[in-house]
Amino acid sequence: MNVSGRGLLAALLAAGWAAMVAVSASAQPINPLTPAASPTPAAKATPAPTPAADRPVPSPTEPPPLPAGNPSPADKDFHMANYFFGQKKWIEAADEYQNFVKNYPGDKRAADALFGRGQALFQLGRFKFAAEAFQTLLDGYPKFEKRPLAQFQLAQSLLNAKDTDKAIAAFADVTQKNPGHYLAEWADAMRGGCMVTQKQYAKAEPLLLALVDRYVRGKDAAARLVERKKELAAVNTQ
Repeated sequence: MNVSGRGLLAALLAAGWAAMVAVSASAQPINPLTPAASPTPAAKATPAPTPAADRPVPSPTEPPPLPAGNPSPADKDFHMANYFFGQKKWIEAADEYQNFVKNYPGDKRAADALFGRGQALFQLGRFKFAAEAFQTLLDGYPKFEKRPLAQFQLAQSLLNAKDTDKAIAAFADVTQKNPGHYLAEWADAMRGGCMVTQKQYAKAEPLLLALVDRYVRGKDAAARLVERKKELAAVNTQ
């Protein structure tokens, strides 16, 4: 294959864009910002906003009251961490979740705290540290109920940290360990896009064209896909 061919690169970029748009329109959306104390909604989730450390933070308000009863120190600390998270006070949330994991390592909510810490760090743009939090979670809590999302967030963190090779491997891990999960196709689309940026065109081609084949509909779209495949075939024979 002549990997320097402009036709192949253009075709793969077009296929990757179509794949990303098609999968995002058809798959269950991702919501990495769900507070760690709550299960991720299946149908009403919204895509993650672009991380921005300078995004305005709402004015703090008093935390909501704790549930009735006799809350333990762990209950109070986890409640406060979730409060900061809900207020988008990412630094405070990350610190509180970290302290919770340190102070209550045996608590059943420690995994949720690591998940929340990873999300907060991601929002701060501290992608390397976010990846470390998600990796610690995955290594230490193999039965975590949001494991597929944590795996995907690990890959996203690595990608944003510009560790593209590890991101490609992490996206592949999402697909391999969660066949049939809606995140598997998101991961394939992201992995294919990463491969194009790394000029791994031969590996990206089947991933991206498979997604286009599956999701792109209509005569015009089908015609465009045929043209892309012709371009690929022409370049492959050079």
